[in-house]
Amino acid sequence: MKHFILPLIISMAAITQPALAQKFEAEQTVEKQVITTDENGNTVESYEEAIAVAPGDIVRYSLDYKNNLAQPADGVEFVIPVPAQTIFVAGSATEIGAATTSYSMDGAESFTADNNVSNDQPDAITHVKWTFTQAVAPTEAGKLSFLAQLQ
Repeated sequence: MKHFILPLIISMAAITQPALAQKFEAEQTVEKQVITTDENGNTVESYEEAIAVAPGDIVRYSLDYKNNLAQPADGVEFVIPVPAQTIFVAGSATEIGAATTSYSMDGAESFTADNNVSNDQPDAITHVKWTFTQAVAPTEAGKLSFLAQLQ
């Protein structure tokens, strides 16, 4: 059984660190993909807590966020590392209208929003970043995620 500790990087240019710690929530979860077949022979994809995983398994790394501040949060970025024991699954990063998704191949030193990079070189992706192009409104919540395959 392999266990992974996944660091999460959150950057908010317009909010002081004490306010961030008290009011902007971000929780990361790791879930294992489960593929089953229903009574009609259709393939059903679901996710469960990744308590035990093995090489070849597909794992979803998710981040649930919520702005509990009284004001909009400007300059919000979320960066999730792709664990070293995994390979990013091409095209799996959540795309949301309020954020730009970008990818790093150099340990988060630089990022590109070119989706061809994530599709053509998924094994080179080291981090996924979502940069919000608009302020995150008070009470706004959402979920960001990507898939990776365990080696």
